[in-house]
Amino acid sequence: MSQVSDKNGPEQRKTEKNGPPNLSTAEDMFARAMEHHQRGELFEAESLCVQVVKQFPGSPKSELAKTFIAGMQKEKAGILWDTAWEARSQCNVSQAVKLYQKIIDENPDSSEAKSARTEIQNVNEIQRSWNAALEVQSQSDEIKALQLYQQIVELHPNSPEAENAGLLMAIIHQNQLMPRGEVSQDFKFEKITPESLVSHLHAHKKAASGAVRQHPEEGAKAEDLDKKIDILWTQAKSLEKDGNSNEAVMLYQKIIDTSANGHRVRDARYRVEKIKETAGNLMRSYEKPDQWGLAQDRGNPIAQMLRSKKFLASLVAVIGVIAVVILAYRATRPPSWADVMENAKKSIVVVKTATGAGTGFLISQNGDIITNAQVIGKEKAVEVRLYSGILKKAEVVKVGTKLLDVALLKIDGLYDTNLPLSGTDECQEGMEIRVLGAPSGVEYFMTKGMISHCSLDRDGVRYIQTDTAISAGGSGGPCLNQRGKVIGLSTPILLNNDVKSLNIILPQTVIKDFMEGKLTALEESLIKKEEEKAKEQEENKKQLYISIENINARLQLVASSERTAYLKKVSDLLNRRQITSQQADMMVEQINYGPSWSVSMTQWVQSLALKVAKGDISDESAVMLIKNQHKVQ
Repeated sequence: MSQVSDKNGPEQRKTEKNGPPNLSTAEDMFARAMEHHQRGELFEAESLCVQVVKQFPGSPKSELAKTFIAGMQKEKAGILWDTAWEARSQCNVSQAVKLYQKIIDENPDSSEAKSARTEIQNVNEIQRSWNAALEVQSQSDEIKALQLYQQIVELHPNSPEAENAGLLMAIIHQNQLMPRGEVSQDFKFEKITPESLVSHLHAHKKAASGAVRQHPEEGAKAEDLDKKIDILWTQAKSLEKDGNSNEAVMLYQKIIDTSANGHRVRDARYRVEKIKETAGNLMRSYEKPDQWGLAQDRGNPIAQMLRSKKFLASLVAVIGVIAVVILAYRATRPPSWADVMENAKKSIVVVKTATGAGTGFLISQNGDIITNAQVIGKEKAVEVRLYSGILKKAEVVKVGTKLLDVALLKIDGLYDTNLPLSGTDECQEGMEIRVLGAPSGVEYFMTKGMISHCSLDRDGVRYIQTDTAISAGGSGGPCLNQRGKVIGLSTPILLNNDVKSLNIILPQTVIKDFMEGKLTALEESLIKKEEEKAKEQEENKKQLYISIENINARLQLVASSERTAYLKKVSDLLNRRQITSQQADMMVEQINYGPSWSVSMTQWVQSLALKVAKGDISDESAVMLIKNQHKVQ
């Protein structure tokens, strides 16, 4: 009881002591309702307004109460709408449908109810695809699941279900690229069911949203350890490449024993398994010579020929030629997109600022990072999250203009996972490409498309035109050809507002010239164009304001004249006793407002002036609306 008393405060206790306030008049009851409304107590405020309408139907406050009831119904509908949206994001469809139905039941003829009916239809349609995707994924048919998730993203891109579908697609893609036997790192269930998939989705989203940053000292120690692990990894790869497998295994094992980086440990284990597998195959070939036909009777002349040094030397030479041919073929054959993804994703970073996040990628061993200028804006404090999960502070080296949408960042350290730039002649119309990014913080999300134009000039900047989907937050990522080389930087700029499936990419030549400082003159001209455009917009805005003021002054005179005539008519009706004094007061009160009781007559006339200045309605129409509003009913 003491907690309740403290919460209510001295004013509330004083009110309780003196008894409830006097609500015998419409004014008192309406004032009490407004107090509840200011405290956010919508249901109490609405209840009092309903009482005002019922008990005092002829008073001016009754009309005001009706207006406020309508407004509070919209506020309640907004709260219910937001709660339903949150329920959908948590995969609680039944709760969302109940909330939408409540909006419909409380005010069935409102625009909110109409939107709620539409959302119920959308939810039912999405849920069919969602349940089907979960079911086939639980049956290990991930290709079919990806198709169903993609349908949700394409047909309902702004829905919470699309965000959940995109997250599960990213997890599936990542698992497909893991070494065999390690997929359970993400989906580690005794039996994968739709319920377990949804449970894993919740856990993944909770971990992503509730990640806590390390203490600065612990972060520094972890960063030093990661640098040592990176050095060990580079040395192990070099030893393995030179044929020193045993030494490489020792370094890989040291990484496994000391590193806290799950990705690096996983890769090290994979390399150790591959080295042991290769060594095992070689030993079995020596232990079982029968399978090569080399253990025949020594008296057999064919067996003796096979054992002769000359024949063996010739055989080795032939095998060497075949190996060279195979290696040459593999060198010229482009890798699979799965290989491109596996190699490229380690270069992708998530760029974080105080106002948002985007994608970037390492472009050199020295820690140079490319991203969009729009991702950086005017921010100076920028962090990047590497593939390993480490957060690093980034220096903003230079930021382009709005049209030259590229920025250069730099982080400390050496990195062997950077992406190479393609050649100037590697862009071909019709060529298949992939864009890699981190939309909504989901790393390694790849979209595919093709190039429709290699050299599109726009305000002096050359772009590549493509139909590849670039999701929000995914801009700033690399656009890759099938050899895994960067042909450009994805940007959020649309080629045409009416053709939203055609996006543009900043070519690698522009990126290279930007890094080398060769676009200074172009940047200055773009800045000048932007300043001139801003001045023109400002001048147009000033002229619009002047026009609005002149039109508003004229319309206010019309409203004043019509008000005088209206008041005279009300007075005549009262003198002739055709209306009561109470009705006269209500008619006078009514004329102080526009068509809606929430807007005064002066504000309503100002809104008409704005519409006339913009050309939405004519001056004559505005005058007619004012006169109609002042007609005596």
